Amino acid sequence: MDTLNWNRAATCAHPAPGVEAAMIQGLHAPDSGRGSNNESTGERLHSIRQCAGRLFGFAATERIIFTSGATYGLNLAIHGGILSGSRVLTTTYEHNAVLRPVVRRAEDHDCSIEILPFDDFGVLDLEILAAELKKGADWLVMGVASNLMGTIQPFQEACAMAKAAGTRVILDLAQGGGYFPIDLDALGVSYASIAGHKGLHGPRGIGLLFVARDCEPTALVQGGTGLDGLNLGMCTEWPQRLEVGTPNYPGIFGLGAALEHLE
Repeated sequence: MDTLNWNRAATCAHPAPGVEAAMIQGLHAPDSGRGSNNESTGERLHSIRQCAGRLFGFAATERIIFTSGATYGLNLAIHGGILSGSRVLTTTYEHNAVLRPVVRRAEDHDCSIEILPFDDFGVLDLEILAAELKKGADWLVMGVASNLMGTIQPFQEACAMAKAAGTRVILDLAQGGGYFPIDLDALGVSYASIAGHKGLHGPRGIGLLFVARDCEPTALVQGGTGLDGLNLGMCTEWPQRLEVGTPNYPGIFGLGAALEHLE
């Protein structure tokens, strides 16, 4: 008896063509920059970042970080980027990948949080956002679409309002990235995080974090990067400064195939 799995609301129906083959290729990829003298893997990682940059309108491709998913990327942005004493705006219907790290950051680093309501249609009320921005805010953390309500948020307007108020933005792209155009450089956000397995139609367990040029986040994890091994401090080069340990080559290669198919 065949089984039909309809539990696809939080992911994609099927990976994009070529993803599985690319993941197998990634299993056998020689490590790059760790004594192998093999350039092919490093070149492939570079080309995948370039493709992601084109798809999401992000020129600083060396600042596109491979992560384990949207959750890790959001944690890196929130814990690595939001300074002590900051005032943070977020919304009622954010994913716990946003709300839990924001609350934890506030508890540990004396930040204040204002959780903004949605209207009756599940959309962020821009008048309330404007009023809170007028009071002064250091950060706005929000998703481009709600996984609870299914509504696309007015993130373009919210980002423009935040920029005008001098408020930095962390965008959760997990529910919308890949389904509609997003131009990160035009939006002027500081960080944006996305999962590979939803709108990108890639593998689970891989994601991307986009870090703007004027951001210098603190790494959440320290360890080997394959560079400057005699220095006990973390390397300062991008993207290695935030990519610690052995890369997930199967996931990265699979994501690359998905991005290229989407492009």
